Amino acid sequence: MDIDDRIALSQNIPVANVAGVGAIRFFTNVADTETSGFDVVAAYRNEGWHFSAAYNDTETDVVNNPDRAIFGIEERNTYETAAPESKLILTGSWSNDRISALVRATQFGETERIFDFGGGFEPQQVYGEEWIIDADVRYAINDNWDIAVGAANLLDEYPDESIFDISYFGNLPYDSIPPSGVNGRYLYMETSFSY
Repeated sequence: MDIDDRIALSQNIPVANVAGVGAIRFFTNVADTETSGFDVVAAYRNEGWHFSAAYNDTETDVVNNPDRAIFGIEERNTYETAAPESKLILTGSWSNDRISALVRATQFGETERIFDFGGGFEPQQVYGEEWIIDADVRYAINDNWDIAVGAANLLDEYPDESIFDISYFGNLPYDSIPPSGVNGRYLYMETSFSY
């Protein structure tokens, strides 16, 4: 799939002779991208059991050559390598009239972060593949009311710690780029009522 004139946030553009303004940034339709990839899905169901596997592989490239003074390395990183190129989801569930249970394992491929701090200082880091496990158990109290308990990121996984150069002097040890997030395990209990 080709998309022309995608919107991107510009670099800091120095401004002269404007009181109190050193630089400006703006949105501009500057990038042409080409995305290719594929999806594969398989599923099996038998007597309350359901298993599925889904795999996605996608690659996006900026195919024109925008002026680097406007479209910098950080924006190119956002389009090309900040999102994982691959994702695998394995799901298993079981249910009967009252109880259902689900376990899902998701593998995210590598992601990359590149910063441009100016003066040619452009630190970068590749974050490795991640596995995230989610689980949920639900019980139907009656035909209208159910209750569930579960966990997102059951094994309390965190992304690789950021290198010092992009951790803001060690104050932000985890980047927002890796898909696992920075909050670790999330436990929940919920109920729903329908009528």
